[in-house]
Amino acid sequence: MTNFDVTQIEELLRRQEAERQETLRKTELVRRLAELGERPVVIQPPGRNPVILRPATALDFPDIKDLHNEAGGLNDGSDASLAGKLYEFHETMRSTICLARDNLNNALLGIACIDWSAHQLKTALVVNVLVATSTRRQGIAACLMQFIEILVAKFEHHQLAVMVMPTNANALSLYKKLGFVQIFDGSTWSRCPFPLNSQVQANVPPPLCVYSKMI
Repeated sequence: MTNFDVTQIEELLRRQEAERQETLRKTELVRRLAELGERPVVIQPPGRNPVILRPATALDFPDIKDLHNEAGGLNDGSDASLAGKLYEFHETMRSTICLARDNLNNALLGIACIDWSAHQLKTALVVNVLVATSTRRQGIAACLMQFIEILVAKFEHHQLAVMVMPTNANALSLYKKLGFVQIFDGSTWSRCPFPLNSQVQANVPPPLCVYSKMI
């Protein structure tokens, strides 16, 4: 007679359920992103052309890579730049790259990435907000954050968090205006309230503060 280890069976069932839930999450994410891709959001910042906001596609990747190079995006010194890694996560549904394009000339104005690592906590974490140098201080980052709130709310997430350098005065000012408050001082990732994927931890080391808001 076979002896069944109840603990092992329970662990197997737990893993199977976790895999099922993750599959459902990715399926829903694909559906919602497709909807937003077909009907992008258009926002009119004061004093400039309207801005189109939508999830990125494979066709956007060359422009995203150029933006990283132009706007000072992090690079690990190899062909696998951070832009490439972020798009890899985007393709596997671990994160979502959101972008802003000029409504008239289609120029890429900025990007921001949503890390879904903390989805079980109903929390979305925004990382790697980049705005083209020629369009900074024109409300592009605020448009991206507004779009991300719309996207995150569609998944019934209740909290939005953002990583920011403590020395980035302009970003801190923007996030505070948008209602974010500091919840992590950037001392060590082990104290961060969110489970970040290992690639984020490797490429975006402390000191980085985390600010959040309820939505």
